[in-house]
Amino acid sequence: MKILPFIIATATSLVALILGVVYYTNGNANLITQSDIQQKQQKIQELNDTIDLQNREFQRQRQVIEQGAAIDQKFGPPILRDIGILAAQNKNEKLKSLLIRNKMETFIPTAEQLKQIEEQIKKNTPPADNSAKPPADKP
Repeated sequence: MKILPFIIATATSLVALILGVVYYTNGNANLITQSDIQQKQQKIQELNDTIDLQNREFQRQRQVIEQGAAIDQKFGPPILRDIGILAAQNKNEKLKSLLIRNKMETFIPTAEQLKQIEEQIKKNTPPADNSAKPPADKP
């Protein structure tokens, strides 16, 4: 009967050995998988950083474009109108053709519109005041 406890102990230790080997191989597989996951997480983090940089650059470029659009809306039409007036006043065909080529012929005034513009300019321009300060009384 002494052999029965020996067989039970041997079988139990054999099962423990098999479970230890299985645990060890699974542990190594888990370590390899964890290492792969960490590498992928690092790549994802690098891509996220790259995306953040590109988003910041996009926002900066958007601001520049918006500033340019605001300047264009504020100063563009008056400048084009002035170019059209100059082209009509000086009969500058190159300026006229430039405006026409860019489909901006609406900025070129007709002869009647040009007369009205010149009259407005004369009305809005204050007369030159040549009178200086009155001379101070000298004792």
